[in-house]
Amino acid sequence: MGRRLILDTNVLIAYERGAIDRSSLDEDELAIAAVTVAEYRVGIELADTPERAADRARALAIITSALDVLDYTFTTPRTTGACWPTSVGPALPAARTT
Repeated sequence: MGRRLILDTNVLIAYERGAIDRSSLDEDELAIAAVTVAEYRVGIELADTPERAADRARALAIITSALDVLDYTFTTPRTTGACWPTSVGPALPAARTT
């Protein structure tokens, strides 16, 4: 089994455009967040032609039929924030407020 990955909107767009080697993810356990689906839907609504909107809608249907779509609830950012320090190492420097 490969990696466990949650794909973001940029990866979905690259998938739609054929800009990623799709086979590079074959061994991985993939999912997307519900908020990513919402962001991608915005791209469908803002497409410059009906054909492009239809292509994007088809791509999204394929993606959502093949991947788990994870709920994004109020507790998700709290959980992610709690896991962040242990999963990525030292914290980033604090932002200056002055």
